[in-house]
Amino acid sequence: MSSRRFDMEPSYKVVDSAKDRLNIEKEIMRILPGVEVSLEGSSEISVGQIIDWDQKRKLITVRWEHITPGFAQKTDSETGLRAYFKCTLFSTQLVFKTTTIRRLEDGDYHYRLPDFMFKKQKRGALRVPLVPESAMLETADGTFELIDLSVGGARLKMPADFRPTSFFARSTLVLNGKRISPPDFEVKVLRRERDFLGCKFTGLNEENKTQIKQFLIDALRIHFKETI
Repeated sequence: MSSRRFDMEPSYKVVDSAKDRLNIEKEIMRILPGVEVSLEGSSEISVGQIIDWDQKRKLITVRWEHITPGFAQKTDSETGLRAYFKCTLFSTQLVFKTTTIRRLEDGDYHYRLPDFMFKKQKRGALRVPLVPESAMLETADGTFELIDLSVGGARLKMPADFRPTSFFARSTLVLNGKRISPPDFEVKVLRRERDFLGCKFTGLNEENKTQIKQFLIDALRIHFKETI
């Protein structure tokens, strides 16, 4: 895990549309994403999950998966600390600055909703680890198990005797038994990683993307139950 505090990068831009912000907040409330948090002036990064995004009370609640000793000591003893958040959604990667309010009795933390958020449009879309054999890709070259999945691509487990190709035509994505196979669906192989293939999806329609998002929401809940 990196100990370098993350900064606003040139590839991020402010979310300046009320509609865009509303859509982002809806997505946060649906998936309750994992988050990296660092305090201003500190190199320590703690990792947790947003478990509540309360628009009425203007509060964020975070539950920790890994919290560094220095971070815990400082946030337990002080309020109003400036904190930097980074989280990954289906549509984008998000960063914002907020302030600490208090530590709750159960160990969760309250933060203020940010005034400004910055989003990264390309790359970094949410990729969810999957339960073994919950998702498969059927192709003319064979059937492959998905190790993780995003709306735009996946990582496939590659059999030892498989000869890598540049793309899979006539493919069908099978998610918990539900088949997704639009006419123009194609899976492009972008890279090979030891026993895995990194792939990108093309030809999916909006209905297909919605099906994948719903599957990912369920998979994400399972993942966080196992890891937090």
